Amino acid sequence: MLKELTRKGIVDAVIQIINEDGVNTLTMSRVANAAGIAKGTLYLYFENKEDLLEKTFELSLSPLILGVEEILDSDVGPYDKLGRVVRFHLSFFEEHRQCFRLQLYERQKEFNRRDRFGSSRYQRFLDRITGILEEGMRQGLFRQMNPRPIARMFIESLIAMIDHYLWVSSDPQPAKDSRLIIDVFMNGIQIQ
Repeated sequence: MLKELTRKGIVDAVIQIINEDGVNTLTMSRVANAAGIAKGTLYLYFENKEDLLEKTFELSLSPLILGVEEILDSDVGPYDKLGRVVRFHLSFFEEHRQCFRLQLYERQKEFNRRDRFGSSRYQRFLDRITGILEEGMRQGLFRQMNPRPIARMFIESLIAMIDHYLWVSSDPQPAKDSRLIIDVFMNGIQIQ
């Protein structure tokens, strides 16, 4: 339990430093001071600054990942699953605004390495959304199309909205934006 409390204190310190002063000011010494531990103790949990940032990102977003997995494993239909994923995803960032700057760091790192599409986290989400689309096609709810690129478009619309929140919007509106994504994604933009 002490180990978990120490790890949570470290993660909280990283998020606080990034939110206050940005990722470039983050040092192992500064994190240790903010967490109230010795610098050597920090190295028991993390190899270096990069490892610290990566694990902080994973730990801080684990509730998002678990929540989305729970929705994807639920017994609701494909249309409802997609809607719930959008609402949960956008609401998560509204409720956990401290993750915004951490998300900026992760996006920049992925852009620099151009490896977001190859990450196991992204591929797993892509596989799950593809499966939901296939299920909807089998049930006659969705048109027959190649589900993989459609799943990628769906995921990228969520990422684009979060990026908008991170870079542009000072007042995110996840409920409104969720309805917009679902409406456009499910109904298109053509007048019926």
